[in-house]
Order: sequence, then structure tokens, then C-alpha cells
Amino acid sequence: MKGYMGKILRVNLSNQVSSEETIDPQIIKQYLGGVGIATKILYDEVPQNTDPFSADNKLIFAPGVLTGTGYPGGTRFNVVTKSPLTGIWLGSSSAGFFGTRLRMAGYDALIIEGSSKKPVLIDIQDEKVDFIDASSVWGLDTFESKEQIEKKLERKNISTVLIGPAGEKRVRTACMMVDMGRFTGRGGSGAVMGSKNLKGISVSGTKKIEVARNKEFKERIREGVDAINTSIAVYPYKIMGTTLAISREFESGDVPTKNFQLGMWEQSKDLDGMKMAAKSYFKEMPPTCFACPVRCSKFTEVPDGPYKVNLGPAPQYETLAALGSNCLNNNVESVIKSNDLCSRYGIDTISTGVTISFIMEAYERGHITSEQLGGIEPIWGNADVIIELIKMIGERKGIGELLGEGVKRTAEKLGLSDKGYAIHVKGMEVPMHDPRSLFSFGVNYATSSRGACHLRGPSMLFDQGIAMIDAGVPNRSTRFNQKEKGLAAKAAQDASNIIESLGLCIFCAISVAMFGMFSKMAEALEPLTGEYVTVKDIWEIGERISNLQRAFNLREGITAEDDHLPSRLLEPFSEGLAKGQVPNVAVHIKEYYQARGWDPKGIPTEKTLTRLGLDWIIPNLH
Repeated sequence: MKGYMGKILRVNLSNQVSSEETIDPQIIKQYLGGVGIATKILYDEVPQNTDPFSADNKLIFAPGVLTGTGYPGGTRFNVVTKSPLTGIWLGSSSAGFFGTRLRMAGYDALIIEGSSKKPVLIDIQDEKVDFIDASSVWGLDTFESKEQIEKKLERKNISTVLIGPAGEKRVRTACMMVDMGRFTGRGGSGAVMGSKNLKGISVSGTKKIEVARNKEFKERIREGVDAINTSIAVYPYKIMGTTLAISREFESGDVPTKNFQLGMWEQSKDLDGMKMAAKSYFKEMPPTCFACPVRCSKFTEVPDGPYKVNLGPAPQYETLAALGSNCLNNNVESVIKSNDLCSRYGIDTISTGVTISFIMEAYERGHITSEQLGGIEPIWGNADVIIELIKMIGERKGIGELLGEGVKRTAEKLGLSDKGYAIHVKGMEVPMHDPRSLFSFGVNYATSSRGACHLRGPSMLFDQGIAMIDAGVPNRSTRFNQKEKGLAAKAAQDASNIIESLGLCIFCAISVAMFGMFSKMAEALEPLTGEYVTVKDIWEIGERISNLQRAFNLREGITAEDDHLPSRLLEPFSEGLAKGQVPNVAVHIKEYYQARGWDPKGIPTEKTLTRLGLDWIIPNLH
């Protein structure tokens, strides 16, 4: 089939051998690429109850079908594995150039299995795979490692995915750095990489993706670029990334503050991108992602002072809130420093911020003492304490040994699970959007396939008045409307699977697909692949992937009882623009199950599985 490289690269670290496999065209039609194909491989090849840190767990890297084609925003890939943080399905998406260059090397997916006896780097150059001793870079931070690896390989146009000390030490919230300053983010994929003694992967290639009808596909590219360049929705991201979201979310009462206790905090606006720009923290850098007209990735520098930072990736909105307002910290220089440390260690900023804010609240309430924390006094807003705890987590030293396990395990170990302020769903720390401000996030967090997640279903779009008729969301909603939130969450989750199977940046996808109900995506796929694709086909693929992710989680012991929110997120605010508002999550989940075709226990029915071509998993679930 045109538009695909047609091959999967399988690398076994235990015996350091690689092999190529042909992709079944039927699998392509059912799952497209990216997160879809990777989820199918994970379900098929990782047995029930596999220890995420064992050699039996696998890392599957899969670019989307539009990745590397030149389609705007076609830059992303997914890494799918069993999460060491949650023990269930994990998919983490990232951009940069890695996905594009993996396809240029000749592959639509890369499967990493087994475990190396010593630190190793996998180097892929077209169809040649080398295993390089990585002992000399083991222990170096992500920036240092990237510099040393590129110097050692002496080759241009290389992309890298690598881990820092946190991944090496199996911090359960560890992530991977992609190229310069893009990250796989949440759920601990970097820790799985570390458990395999895999420091990183480098890739370069010279192959081209074959297009069925080149002239027509180029026209679709031009239309996509025009849509993005004229979009009001993404214009702010071009200016200074997502840092501007602080002021926007403040206006809707959606900036989590003091471990999700406060509905509004005026000082949070000190963290906004406009103020960062006014103090000249932003620095110009070359584009960090292939074929992207948005260029949301920004870089910052703090030239001097206690929080001095040399040029590095700028903190995004989630980081500004997690390590800023949620810890009652409005010192933006300290957040830039904290972000720099997390980037170097290779740890997720959201999970880190939520875990630190939990410790701050536990200390304030007298549930833990300074002695238990090695003499640290985690007082709200103390930027130096936040930085010190990040270092301890990244190095797994002192109390960082526990905090690196994530907030769920930390609360359990300290005997505080029943206190109601360990803010997570299924072990995944809640991101920086509050369901009391955007009701659809309540059911989305509760049911998301990887735990609390705002990206595996950006349902806030529906709360902001967008209807998507062909996805079953016929009406424009409002954020405090209790109706159709289950429908919105289902549609948003399926849409995420579509976008991540296509390999698109969500900001670009929003512009191209806004109100278009994915018709533009179907129009782009047809000249690329030469296959006729309808919008209905695309939505069915998204739904199929959602159900397969659910099947994997059910196999790992997830039940309907796990589909809930932490109690704090159901306590009404006493201040702010979301004052007194609480989503009726129980009703929304019931609606969600019905919309999905799942029974009251949250299990896909045989009718649903058969309709989606997943009848082969019926014996496992029924």
C-alpha cells in the first residue's frame, strides 16, 4: 500500500539481534498506524500480568501514517508499553524528527524487546542496525547524552530518543527526551527503557515515502497549511507556545492551585507567557518539529541569579501550573529552573508537581514531619524546596526514592491514601485542568485508557461549544451543562486515537479538522495511500483502538470501580469562576458506557466487539 514503508523493525536486546517483518495490509486498514498499530502489537505480544520492568515488556515506537509525508503537523510518533506507574496500557506521543527519520530508515514501527546486560545504544541507519556500548554516557543527563552521542556517531540528520538519570534509576514517572526538548511525557516509558539498559536510540535514513497521487496530495498539504496559518485557534501557540494558557485558563477558573484546593489564585498570572516575554526569558531557536507551521516549542533562558538556566526548553502550560500554582509558587524563574532540571533528569513535570504538592499538603496538615523528609520543610510556595525535591526524585535519593514512585504509591507508603488529597486516577497524576471547571474532563479522566489524561481525549473542545455531529455529539454544549458529557468524552478519546494514528500534532489537527469532522483527514489519506477512505471509516478506527485499549486494561484487572475521580475533584470551590460547580460523574460515566456499547461493568459487549472487528478478543473478556 502506498503511503507506508510496509515494514516493522524488531530489536531483541537480550541477544542483540534485529529482524524485519512485513506489516499485514489488513492491520493497516483496521488501525492506520501510530498508536493503533502499536496498541495491537502490545495486546498481542505482552502477556497478562507482565512486570513492566521485566524483559517480557516491550516498547513499541510507531509513527503515524502522515508522519514524514510533509503534511502539516505530520511529525508525531507514539511509544506504547505497559506502564510501570499505573500497571496498565500506556501510550505517550511525541514530535520532533524521530518519527519522520524512523520512516525514512524504512520502518512504520519499531519493537524493542528483551533486556541488555550492559548499557547500550541502538543506532539505526537506513536498514542497518548497530548496538553501541553506552557505558560512557550512562549517568549523564539528557542534554549531555545527546551531545556525546551525536559527537560519537559523527553523522548529520540524526534523531535521538534517550533517557536521563531518572530513567536509568527506574523512576516510575521517567520519560524520554526526543531530539532537543520534546518528551514522551507521562506514565514512565523512560523507566521501561532504563529497565532494559537502553540509554537511547539514534536513527537516520534516506528513503522516501511513496505517494499514490503526488499532485493531489500536495494540494491537500497546501490546504492544510493555509488552514493552520489562518487559524485563530493556534495563533497564540505560534507566539509563545502554551505559556499564554495561564491567563486563558485563569479566566475560566481552570488553573489548579494548592493541590487542587483553590478555584482561583490571582498570583498565578505571574506565570503567564506575556510576563515571561516582557522579561525576555524567551529565546529564538530553530524549529524543533518536522513539517510544522505552528512551531509551538519555545526556549527560555535565565541569565543570572539563584535560578540561572542556560538555554533550554521552555516550560509549557502544564509545567507552569504543576510546579507553579499547584504548589502555590508564583516565581516564574524558579519554574523555568524546575523545568530545566526535569528535562535533564528526564521526568514528567505533571506527575512531579502533583506529587510535590501532595507532600506540601501532607506537611501542612501534620500528617508527615520534617524528620520523615530528611529535614526538608515543604512549605507552600517554597521554590527552593521544590527544586531540592526534584533533584532527589531524579537521583532517587532520600525521600526522592519514594516520591519517584508517584503520588499513589507515596500516599500508600505513608498511610495517607484515605485522606483524599493524593490526586490521581488509576495511579496517573491528574493534569492541570479541573473537572469542576470543564465538566467533560470528569468522565474523560475517570475512563481514559492510561489514567487521568487531558490529551487522550481533549474533551474541553466540546465544553467550549464545538459540536461534532458525525461523532455522536450533535449539540453545542457549555462547560457546566450536565448533558452529553459521556458522549463528548467518547468522541474526544476516539478522536485522539485517530490523530495519533495519523501522526498529527493536535494543534495542527484542531485547525485542519475544526468543524470539519475529520473530512479533511480522509481527503488527505486517499491520495496518499490510493485507498478510498470515508469519515465513517476513520471514526470506526478510533473507536476500535479505544476498545482494544480497554480490553488490555480489563485483562490487567481494571474494573468499573476504577473509573472514578479522587474525592477532592468532586468538592465544590468556594471561590473563582467555577465556584459551586461539580460534575455529576456517576451519570456521565453511565452515559459514556452506553455510548461505547459497554455493559454496566465497563466491559465491551460481544455486539460491540463484533461490530468493530474485535470478535477475536471475545473469549478473553466474556
